[in-house]
Amino acid sequence: MDTIGTLVEDYYPEGFPKSGNGVDFNDAEVQQKLSQCVKAMTLDSYLYLFGKQSHALVLVNGYIQEISNLGAKVNEQNKMVTTSPELISAIRELASFTALLEMTTDYVEKMEKLRGKMSNNIKGQMIKVGKIYMGNYLVEKSRQINVIVENEQWNHVDAPKDYQELLDSLVSCSEANSVELENAQTTAKYLPLTSVTTKVSPTPQKSPMNRPSLNKLKIGESTFSMVGSSLTLLKIVYEYLQIALHVSFLFTQAVSDTSIIFKQFNSKVCQVVLGAGAVASAGLKVISAKHISLATNALDFALEVINLAQIILSNAAPSYKKLISDSFDLITFDYISHREELLKKLLSIMSERAKSHATALSNTDYDHLSSSPSSTALGITKELKRLYKILFRYLKYSDCVSTFRSIITEFDSTFQSCFEGDIQVTTAAGKLNIINDLRFINFELENLPGVPTLSDMLEITVNNINLVTDFLPSFSDQLYDEYLEYEAGYHPEVQGIDYIDIDSETTHSPSVDNSPYFP
Repeated sequence: MDTIGTLVEDYYPEGFPKSGNGVDFNDAEVQQKLSQCVKAMTLDSYLYLFGKQSHALVLVNGYIQEISNLGAKVNEQNKMVTTSPELISAIRELASFTALLEMTTDYVEKMEKLRGKMSNNIKGQMIKVGKIYMGNYLVEKSRQINVIVENEQWNHVDAPKDYQELLDSLVSCSEANSVELENAQTTAKYLPLTSVTTKVSPTPQKSPMNRPSLNKLKIGESTFSMVGSSLTLLKIVYEYLQIALHVSFLFTQAVSDTSIIFKQFNSKVCQVVLGAGAVASAGLKVISAKHISLATNALDFALEVINLAQIILSNAAPSYKKLISDSFDLITFDYISHREELLKKLLSIMSERAKSHATALSNTDYDHLSSSPSSTALGITKELKRLYKILFRYLKYSDCVSTFRSIITEFDSTFQSCFEGDIQVTTAAGKLNIINDLRFINFELENLPGVPTLSDMLEITVNNINLVTDFLPSFSDQLYDEYLEYEAGYHPEVQGIDYIDIDSETTHSPSVDNSPYFP
């Protein structure tokens, strides 16, 4: 409207005041001043000015008509948004929803500029629609997490290259200069709505032959093996970050829902692996060391994504930094606690395996062993080497070393108990065969970097096995008591044994030929 006023005032007679805010021509003083200015003009000047004024009035009339039409459009838009929020929120695709918001926001801003007043009604309705959409979106994404984790086979999958692009975008956004990232609008350029999320399947399948894929995904210097549920989590979190950065009035809702998704993923993985829910839901026969290793790796990957999300959201809204930090720190703590429980479960599995191997050792006839090392020792080393291959493929090196140290300690303790009481060996050759088995196992373990060997105490225990005990003469309890009394110095009269009668100090010398102690 200010532009129209300026246009009309440009064609006022010379000397007539220009206020810039319009003039009330019904005022008597204004009319008198206009009359004086017009009388001072020449006829040619008057006709020229009149023509310009007429042309401007035609333009203004057309402009007013357009404004009237736009006003009607605004009323129609208000009615549509007000009466059909559920219809709009039924949009499932994030790209479609954000496109609708962008068009509506652009429309509202232009209308406000043209009309010179705020369109609070339609803005309020869009906020309402956005919240309904976010509620539906959370339900849908939660369902995706539940379904894919429940049916997770915990096998390594190759990741389409698109997912590495998602990760790279998150890393770039988190590493950008904090001065540059003053708010969500400047941060949003790192996660454009036209990004590769439109090309990524919500539930990743095996990559087609003509589609580029990666064996592992990389974050900085760390690499992670992927399972299907990890890829799904990455895509969902990326989309929530897009919402937070591109739709300002949904920022807090997006932060809250992102936290919910992280918690749900952790809880579901805990249920299917620690609680053995995958045995029923995914049809797995048992929860193996490989399953636990990949589940632990999935949590490690999620922890990296949590850290990236926390940095990005904090940079986008510094005023919410404390709130975001508190929420995400609790989530991180839960993830770390859960992964520790997974490693404990892995150790408990190997503890049972150690007991099984100890039983096999005690059942091995080492006195008559046909070949060395025994089949039992070969089985132990084969299993430990296979476990080593799994752990060092899917876990962090530090976790592998500490876990294997605990496993070997468990094997030491279990084998020690076996050699102290359960194992049956009666010859020196049998003892040597056991020691050879222990040395063979240690030789194989020495070839595995970061893995300790079995304790030297096991060899000492085997060397101390008594080979003669079972072959000593068997005495009755009465004779054994008599022998102890004899050793103590009091000797009742027993045929065949020399003894001293303390009272008479007389020495008796029966024949030793009939002594029951020296047959």
